[in-house]
Amino acid sequence: SYLQALNGFCGWCVRNDRLTVNPVRNVEKADERSDRRKQRRALTEQELRRLLFVARLRPLAEYGRETILKPADEVEGKRDTWKPALLTYETIEAAAERARERLVMKPERIEELEAVGRERALVLKTLVLTGLRSGELRSITVGQVYLNGPAPFIELEAADEKNRDGSDIQLRGDLAEDIRAWLRDRQATPVLRIDRSEPLPADSPLFYVPAGLRRILDRDLKAAGIPKKD
Repeated sequence: SYLQALNGFCGWCVRNDRLTVNPVRNVEKADERSDRRKQRRALTEQELRRLLFVARLRPLAEYGRETILKPADEVEGKRDTWKPALLTYETIEAAAERARERLVMKPERIEELEAVGRERALVLKTLVLTGLRSGELRSITVGQVYLNGPAPFIELEAADEKNRDGSDIQLRGDLAEDIRAWLRDRQATPVLRIDRSEPLPADSPLFYVPAGLRRILDRDLKAAGIPKKD
């Protein structure tokens, strides 16, 4: 990938008389399959369940974290003695309940945070069960989701796919039902949709896939007690 980017840049330099020749034109590509520098691993079913559970609760649970004393080596001043406790798989459900108590006078905020968590968990589940990249999922609109036939699928346009072929991505039954319920609730829930009098536009995104999804995922993995490397 680095070589491809460098080749493109040097080629541009040659075309614009900034270089006389492309200095990397004869460099051979590395064999990424036989010399992987980043080994990926699959989540176990139990880990995936833990991750989805944490992803759904964490946006709300962040408002219900307990306060604990800082260790002496972290204290930087007389008033710098307390910090929020870390969320864990064992404590996150209780933290979410505390958040509901603390935000009892702001029911709309509770509903909003619960919707954010539900969407994040569904985004992760969709990525896992379809193999879509985050950028590809970000491009999917409501009009590209077909849920009413005997074999529900997502239509990925060629312009949005990495290999530029375009694909019909089959949806497992439970995922199709989750997406169907998500779209139905977006239509009916004020916090998810302002104007409920009209159907969701076909060009509206299926999900909001945040640009910082990797950072969010790292925090969810940490809270779920799942190591990135086993």
